[in-house]
Amino acid sequence: MQQQDSSSRGIRLRVMEWNIWQGGREAGGERNVDQLIEFIRQQHVDILFMLETYGSGDKILAGLNAGRPEDDRFSGIRITHRPEPNRDNLWIFTRFPVVKEHPRINEQALSSFNFGGVKIKLPTGRKVHLFNTWLWHEGPAWGRTHQTVGEILQGKKRTFTEAEILATDLERRFEMAKIILDDRLPRYVQDDDAIILAGDLNTLPYLDWIPEFAGAPGHAGLVLPWPVTQLFYEAGFVDTYRTARPDAGRFPGSTWSPLYGYGHAPGRIDYIFVRGDRIRVLDSFPLDKRLPGHEHPKFPFYSDHAAVVSDLLFE
Repeated sequence: MQQQDSSSRGIRLRVMEWNIWQGGREAGGERNVDQLIEFIRQQHVDILFMLETYGSGDKILAGLNAGRPEDDRFSGIRITHRPEPNRDNLWIFTRFPVVKEHPRINEQALSSFNFGGVKIKLPTGRKVHLFNTWLWHEGPAWGRTHQTVGEILQGKKRTFTEAEILATDLERRFEMAKIILDDRLPRYVQDDDAIILAGDLNTLPYLDWIPEFAGAPGHAGLVLPWPVTQLFYEAGFVDTYRTARPDAGRFPGSTWSPLYGYGHAPGRIDYIFVRGDRIRVLDSFPLDKRLPGHEHPKFPFYSDHAAVVSDLLFE
């Protein structure tokens, strides 16, 4: 989607984040992988953050580049380095030159299975850091929220207090986020560098659960200051979806789960964040419907996660 914006000297980019569920094979095998490649091609993305890529990265790269001219091809960067076969969780695909791959640091504290990135150069000459992120999935934030909202709506005794719901964040996810923000990013970037940080954070958005939205559908009066996403907001990151669609009641933006149903509470656990000067959010939206001709009797989408797309202007 790369194009020069007529109102400025900036460049407009389309960014996608997607957890494709066990290499894209869980929702229909290799045929589903072929179909999700076609689905991605239909979105005309410039930068793609992919999670649970698990052995499908090279095939996806070949599919993205099929029929493209030699001077306009994607690079595929395998972020995760694991000795086990087909455990390459994180990949980044981009149409722009990669000028640096950020080195792995202290894999025991936070491994490349969970975080890593590259620096790219835009046609305008501006350099941008891209970071792909997967935070710990156990102790599901959405699970307790969904259960509690259901109990409130049905007039049942609550199982969890607000503090017990938020406590799902305060173990591995919070520790991982602190390492990213306090250690990794200061090593990799300068204060004025532009960043796109995307991924499956396995937790809910702080801004969606502030008092303003306590009465929103699926919130049941709850106010939940989610600790992990609050860290990213306090570190200067902009949540592109909530920036494009400020009303969390009208636009919940759920990404969990098109397979299992969205349940009692909104499940927005996949994100595209940006940080830096002269970055405008033009639009952002989830995608959770198959293309015509890709229908499947069991799997309504290609993954158990919806994809997220954000249109950005780098001025």
